[in-house]
Amino acid sequence: MNEQELDVRGLPCPQPVLRTRKAMEDTNRLKVLVSDLNQAENVSRMALRNGWKTSVMSGDGDYAVFLVRSVPVGAESVKPRIDAKVTIPVLPERDCVVVFSSDEMGSGAAPLGKILMKAFVNTLRNMESRPAAIIFYNSGVKLAVAGSPVLEDLASLAAGGLDMLVCGTCLEYYGLKEQVKVGSVSNMFEIASRLVSGGRVVRI
Repeated sequence: MNEQELDVRGLPCPQPVLRTRKAMEDTNRLKVLVSDLNQAENVSRMALRNGWKTSVMSGDGDYAVFLVRSVPVGAESVKPRIDAKVTIPVLPERDCVVVFSSDEMGSGAAPLGKILMKAFVNTLRNMESRPAAIIFYNSGVKLAVAGSPVLEDLASLAAGGLDMLVCGTCLEYYGLKEQVKVGSVSNMFEIASRLVSGGRVVRI
């Protein structure tokens, strides 16, 4: 199979890794053009963890990552499954409830927190392994209402059957109860019950 080329220069994290992972499903040799060394290293690590050989070349400020699939002898007809968990480790669906208690990820600069949150939700949407439910409370409810920068990704997750609970008290506090676009308006009893019975909880 001829080498394919994928140009992901200028795309924000985690798109270079996600798009490379997708392209790897249909080829044995892939050349990936990225914008900087960090992106090159991220793509390389993902490929290495999936059994591919990698090399990196730089030129004119950009980087090219060369990927070659490693196929065990006698398994030429077997196409390895691309592991969707290489970017962000995700717990098994039955054990995991993801909680958004803020519309920003982490503490510090608010603009950065919003960028990280958008990247995280987009990555969650593109992963094969997903949580059993998502819960929104405090300012996290702002992610589930009209105008949210992650609304499209959340809608896609909801369409796939992912259960989403949005705190009604929090919506009332922020005056957003009429603007909910994804999930169901919930209460503290339901939220507490889901947190207690949901196994492991991942708080963002």
